[in-house]
Amino acid sequence: MPKFSNPHRSGGRYEKNHRYHHHNSNEKKFREGRDKRQGQMEKSRGGGTEWHGETKNEFNARLRKQIAEEERLAAMTARTISLLPVERPSSVQIQWRAELASRKSEFKDRFSSINAELAAKKKALAAATLEVKSATAKQDHALREFEYVMKRKIKLEDDFHDVSAELRRIDARFTGIGAADFGKDAENSGVTESNEKESRGKEGTQEKDVEELNNKDSAATEGIQERDGTMDEFEIDLDADADA
Repeated sequence: MPKFSNPHRSGGRYEKNHRYHHHNSNEKKFREGRDKRQGQMEKSRGGGTEWHGETKNEFNARLRKQIAEEERLAAMTARTISLLPVERPSSVQIQWRAELASRKSEFKDRFSSINAELAAKKKALAAATLEVKSATAKQDHALREFEYVMKRKIKLEDDFHDVSAELRRIDARFTGIGAADFGKDAENSGVTESNEKESRGKEGTQEKDVEELNNKDSAATEGIQERDGTMDEFEIDLDADADA
């Protein structure tokens, strides 16, 4: 049979070596992982790179046997425990169990009352918390109002201080003028008051005279009407008055 120089076309020894190489590499990886778990195995006696000892199948078989042995021991232990005689509780244990049951029922009733009391206290605490929150809110509002009032007061005091300082500055600048003006104002006020009094007196006398004249005229006209009847009947001789 002819031999080809191209190993990829020969299909003989190259493929066998290739398969053998992969087989050995997989086996080597398995053995290395096993050595990490169980310890290192011995190498080949001839000093080659091949590994001897337990293979993968042998390792799996040994594990299966070990698992079967453990299961058998567990079954024997369970059977032995099931065949042991059952111990009956003593009178002391029975009495203790009865006392324990009574204590449990007593504690159960007590716990129900405690829970009810605790719920009532929680409710009261919630109400008190709401009251405290409302009082705190009112206090905060009052504090804010007080702060606002104090700020306004401080501002007004500052404004008053500024105005007072300005007035003092003006007084210091116009010291003599203020006193002279004050004296003149006093004299002028006295004169005006006297003039007003005199004018009021004159006006009063004039009003009185006018009223007296009006009263006299009204009385005369009334007398004439009563005596002569009407004003049309009263005749005046102008010529006689002129001759006289």
